[in-house]
Amino acid sequence: MINTATLGNAATALVGAAFFSIAVAGIAVPSAHAAPAGFRQSVQASIDNTMRLPATRGQGVATVAISIDANGMVNDANLVNSSGVASFDREAVRTARAVSYPATGKSRTIAMVLGFNQPASAIQISQGKRLVEAYRTDRRQLLADKTTAQPAG
Repeated sequence: MINTATLGNAATALVGAAFFSIAVAGIAVPSAHAAPAGFRQSVQASIDNTMRLPATRGQGVATVAISIDANGMVNDANLVNSSGVASFDREAVRTARAVSYPATGKSRTIAMVLGFNQPASAIQISQGKRLVEAYRTDRRQLLADKTTAQPAG
Protein backbone atom coordinates (compact mmCIF):
# COMPACT_ATOMS: atom_id res chain seq x y z
CA MET A 1 0.00 0.00 0.00
CA ILE A 2 1.22 3.48 -0.83
CA ASN A 3 0.45 6.23 1.68
CA THR A 4 -0.92 9.08 -0.40
CA ALA A 5 0.23 11.61 2.18
CA THR A 6 3.79 10.99 0.98
CA LEU A 7 2.78 11.80 -2.57
CA GLY A 8 1.83 15.34 -1.66
CA ASN A 9 -0.99 17.51 -2.85
CA ALA A 10 0.14 17.88 -6.44
CA ALA A 11 -3.25 17.84 -8.12
CA THR A 12 -5.56 19.95 -5.97
CA ALA A 13 -7.17 21.49 -9.04
CA LEU A 14 -8.40 18.22 -10.59
CA VAL A 15 -11.86 18.57 -9.06
CA GLY A 16 -13.16 21.12 -6.57
CA ALA A 17 -13.00 18.42 -3.91
CA ALA A 18 -9.78 16.85 -5.12
CA PHE A 19 -6.58 17.11 -3.17
CA PHE A 20 -4.17 14.46 -4.39
CA SER A 21 -3.43 12.91 -7.71
CA ILE A 22 -3.80 9.16 -7.16
CA ALA A 23 -6.68 8.91 -4.73
CA VAL A 24 -9.23 11.70 -4.98
CA ALA A 25 -12.12 12.37 -2.63
CA GLY A 26 -15.27 14.39 -2.43
CA ILE A 27 -17.26 14.99 0.72
CA ALA A 28 -20.97 15.65 0.30
CA VAL A 29 -23.17 16.64 3.20
CA PRO A 30 -26.91 16.36 2.46
CA SER A 31 -28.58 19.77 2.64
CA ALA A 32 -30.72 18.83 5.65
CA HIS A 33 -27.48 18.23 7.57
CA ALA A 34 -25.43 21.23 6.47
CA ALA A 35 -22.01 21.11 8.07
CA PRO A 36 -20.35 24.11 9.69
CA ALA A 37 -17.69 26.10 7.85
CA GLY A 38 -14.40 24.26 7.65
CA PHE A 39 -15.91 20.79 8.14
CA ARG A 40 -15.29 19.63 4.57
CA GLN A 41 -11.75 21.01 4.47
CA SER A 42 -10.89 19.38 7.80
CA VAL A 43 -12.22 15.99 6.68
CA GLN A 44 -10.42 16.22 3.35
CA ALA A 45 -7.12 16.98 5.10
CA SER A 46 -7.67 13.95 7.33
CA ILE A 47 -8.41 11.75 4.30
CA ASP A 48 -5.16 12.98 2.74
CA ASN A 49 -3.26 11.72 5.79
CA THR A 50 -5.24 8.47 6.19
CA MET A 51 -6.03 7.00 2.80
CA ARG A 52 -3.68 4.47 1.20
CA LEU A 53 -3.80 3.41 -2.41
CA PRO A 54 -3.95 -0.38 -2.71
CA ALA A 55 -1.35 -1.92 -5.00
CA THR A 56 -4.06 -2.92 -7.45
CA ARG A 57 -4.33 -2.18 -11.14
CA GLY A 58 -7.41 -0.46 -12.43
CA GLN A 59 -9.44 2.50 -11.38
CA GLY A 60 -12.77 3.21 -9.81
CA VAL A 61 -14.85 5.45 -7.60
CA ALA A 62 -16.38 4.19 -4.35
CA THR A 63 -19.02 5.93 -2.25
CA VAL A 64 -19.30 5.39 1.49
CA ALA A 65 -22.14 6.58 3.74
CA ILE A 66 -20.71 7.62 7.11
CA SER A 67 -22.89 8.28 10.15
CA ILE A 68 -21.11 10.38 12.73
CA ASP A 69 -22.28 11.56 16.14
CA ALA A 70 -22.24 15.11 17.52
CA ASN A 71 -18.70 14.56 18.82
CA GLY A 72 -17.35 13.46 15.42
CA MET A 73 -17.18 9.75 16.29
CA VAL A 74 -18.09 7.27 13.53
CA ASN A 75 -21.23 5.28 14.32
CA ASP A 76 -21.38 3.49 10.99
CA ALA A 77 -19.66 3.40 7.60
CA ASN A 78 -21.21 1.49 4.71
CA LEU A 79 -20.27 1.12 1.08
CA VAL A 80 -23.25 2.39 -0.92
CA ASN A 81 -21.65 2.32 -4.37
CA SER A 82 -18.81 -0.02 -5.29
CA SER A 83 -15.77 1.01 -7.29
CA GLY A 84 -15.86 -2.40 -8.95
CA VAL A 85 -12.54 -3.34 -7.32
CA ALA A 86 -12.75 -5.11 -3.95
CA SER A 87 -9.46 -3.73 -2.59
CA PHE A 88 -10.53 -0.17 -3.44
CA ASP A 89 -13.88 -0.73 -1.70
CA ARG A 90 -12.18 -2.11 1.42
CA GLU A 91 -9.84 0.87 1.53
CA ALA A 92 -12.73 3.29 1.06
CA VAL A 93 -14.56 1.85 4.11
CA ARG A 94 -11.34 1.64 6.15
CA THR A 95 -10.55 5.27 5.34
CA ALA A 96 -14.09 6.40 6.20
CA ARG A 97 -13.80 4.75 9.63
CA ALA A 98 -10.26 6.03 10.30
CA VAL A 99 -10.68 9.69 9.31
CA SER A 100 -10.98 12.35 12.02
CA TYR A 101 -14.30 14.19 11.85
CA PRO A 102 -14.73 17.49 13.66
CA ALA A 103 -17.29 17.67 16.47
CA THR A 104 -20.25 19.69 15.23
CA GLY A 105 -22.75 19.34 18.04
CA LYS A 106 -25.08 17.48 15.70
CA SER A 107 -25.07 13.92 14.38
CA ARG A 108 -25.11 13.61 10.61
CA THR A 109 -24.68 11.21 7.71
CA ILE A 110 -22.25 12.26 5.00
CA ALA A 111 -21.10 10.88 1.66
CA MET A 112 -17.43 10.17 1.05
CA VAL A 113 -16.73 9.70 -2.66
CA LEU A 114 -13.23 8.34 -3.22
CA GLY A 115 -11.56 8.02 -6.60
CA PHE A 116 -8.81 5.45 -7.02
CA ASN A 117 -6.40 6.19 -9.89
CA GLN A 118 -8.94 8.66 -11.25
CA PRO A 119 -10.60 11.80 -9.95
CA ALA A 120 -14.16 11.63 -8.65
CA SER A 121 -16.19 13.77 -11.04
CA ALA A 122 -18.73 16.37 -9.97
CA ILE A 123 -21.44 14.03 -11.29
CA GLN A 124 -20.13 11.12 -9.20
CA ILE A 125 -19.99 13.33 -6.11
CA SER A 126 -23.56 14.47 -6.75
CA GLN A 127 -24.71 10.86 -7.28
CA GLY A 128 -22.93 9.90 -4.06
CA LYS A 129 -24.84 12.57 -2.17
CA ARG A 130 -28.16 11.25 -3.55
CA LEU A 131 -27.22 7.65 -2.69
CA VAL A 132 -26.41 8.64 0.88
CA GLU A 133 -29.63 10.63 1.22
CA ALA A 134 -31.56 7.52 0.10
CA TYR A 135 -29.50 5.35 2.46
CA ARG A 136 -30.30 7.68 5.38
CA THR A 137 -34.01 7.66 4.52
CA ASP A 138 -34.04 3.83 4.28
CA ARG A 139 -32.30 3.51 7.67
CA ARG A 140 -34.82 5.84 9.30
CA GLN A 141 -37.70 3.84 7.82
CA LEU A 142 -36.20 0.54 8.99
CA LEU A 143 -35.76 1.96 12.49
CA ALA A 144 -39.34 3.26 12.50
CA ASP A 145 -40.64 -0.11 11.30
CA LYS A 146 -38.63 -1.92 13.96
CA THR A 147 -39.90 0.43 16.68
CA THR A 148 -43.56 0.04 15.68
CA ALA A 149 -43.18 -3.74 15.35
CA GLN A 150 -42.22 -4.11 19.03
CA PRO A 151 -44.86 -6.08 20.93
CA ALA A 152 -46.78 -4.07 23.50
CA GLY A 153 -45.85 -5.27 26.89
